[in-house]
Amino acid sequence: MVATSSRAGKRTMRLTRGFTLVEALVAMAIIAVLVALLLPAVQAAREASRRSRCANNLRQHAIALQSYHAQHGRFPPGGRLHDKGGMNGVSWRVLILPFIEQQPLYEFIAPAANGGAKNEPLGQMPDAYRCPNIEPGQGDLLASSYWGVGGVLRDGQTQGVLDEYCGAMAANGAFYAGSKTRIGDIADGTSNTLALGERVYVFRPWHNGARWSTVTAASRAICSEAANNMAYPINAAHEQFGYYIGDNDRPPGTFTDIPLNDLHFGSLHPGGAHFACADASVRLLADATDLIVLQDAATIAGSEVTGRPQ
Repeated sequence: MVATSSRAGKRTMRLTRGFTLVEALVAMAIIAVLVALLLPAVQAAREASRRSRCANNLRQHAIALQSYHAQHGRFPPGGRLHDKGGMNGVSWRVLILPFIEQQPLYEFIAPAANGGAKNEPLGQMPDAYRCPNIEPGQGDLLASSYWGVGGVLRDGQTQGVLDEYCGAMAANGAFYAGSKTRIGDIADGTSNTLALGERVYVFRPWHNGARWSTVTAASRAICSEAANNMAYPINAAHEQFGYYIGDNDRPPGTFTDIPLNDLHFGSLHPGGAHFACADASVRLLADATDLIVLQDAATIAGSEVTGRPQ
């Protein structure tokens, strides 16, 4: 008889070693470093995407202005003036709605012969009128991020009377209140002349154009609500230049020196703001762009030699 041996029933137990506290902390530190390295890149990519979409919005508006010109023989005004003092006319944004695939909204608003409109588009604004950096619902009113460049305040080149609240209104740019600019009027060249620009410091809804401040013609000033004078640098610092006269939410102790028509152009994009020229080209102009260069580019026939804004 042969003896046999069996190992049945015997089990080998193998202990699994876990992470030590030090190793866990090292792993967490590595992850934190990676996140810190990647987050700026992700944020930069998102801002680049928003900046590109914003430029596309402005380009769409500038092309619509060209289409309007082709149909009507001139650009739309920076804002229509209502026949009655104190009443708002419609903005250039309303007038180009048919050219940005918004015909139903245009027909609902129904611009009238008196400069005004049949209906106000309460709660309605095309997404293309808002920079992607501005969240929907931000603020108390539907204000557009894109405004007409009305020109520069120079002797003999203004309209209306000077008003403490609204200021004066230039009449030497491509899109001032009541303007009827044709491409042939832009002697400085369409590629050298600013037509539209970004604004983030805004106080009027997108469909408002312009209005006479009073009923009496002798004392009428123009309050422009869709186009502005080029009066300050891009993203002008409030600490240096002040706040809008009607800004009731300004910080305590600050001063208000800026009338409605002079509110500055600017954006939430780091370092600058987008502008469209009268040829429908779009570029990002830096905050540091010299004000004189901006003002020369804001007029249509100033014969300036500063050239195309960069």
